[in-house]
Amino acid sequence: MSNQLTYQQKNKYLLFGGLASLILVYLLAVKNTLTLYQENQKLEAFVSINKNSQQKVEDLKQRSEQINAQVKKYFVDSITHDENLIKAVSELCQSENVLLKEMPIIEKNKQGNYYIYTNRVMLEGGYHNLLKVLYQLENKQNVGRIASVQYKTYTDHKKKKEVLMLLLYIQTIIN
Repeated sequence: MSNQLTYQQKNKYLLFGGLASLILVYLLAVKNTLTLYQENQKLEAFVSINKNSQQKVEDLKQRSEQINAQVKKYFVDSITHDENLIKAVSELCQSENVLLKEMPIIEKNKQGNYYIYTNRVMLEGGYHNLLKVLYQLENKQNVGRIASVQYKTYTDHKKKKEVLMLLLYIQTIIN
């Protein structure tokens, strides 16, 4: 039968057979190899991104501990909070000749699992003495975070003179 075919027909069959074998080779071998190569490239990229992940996790843990340590100084026990604040403020006022004009007024706000207590304290006295009290409360005493400070002057009609007043907002976190 092969003797009866012309060279053109033999070339056509050879060409179709070659194409069929190329398609078969692609489907059975090359396609799987290309798929695995692409998957390997993705995994290598993933590994290169996460190569230092353990170090990053350790850095994040350390940073979290630092933040917790900084925030922890603003956490207080709800039972002793009022007593500590009044005691600290009154002792400082007494030692610096400052008048505690208004006792702390507490506002409670719930933020997630925590309560944020904002205490308003009003003091009266000389600028230098008020500044000393403010410094002590901010840096030496552990009464909370000084959220706001406002100096005001007003005329005291009983004393007939101007008086300097310091309005403090102190925030503490209670869990």
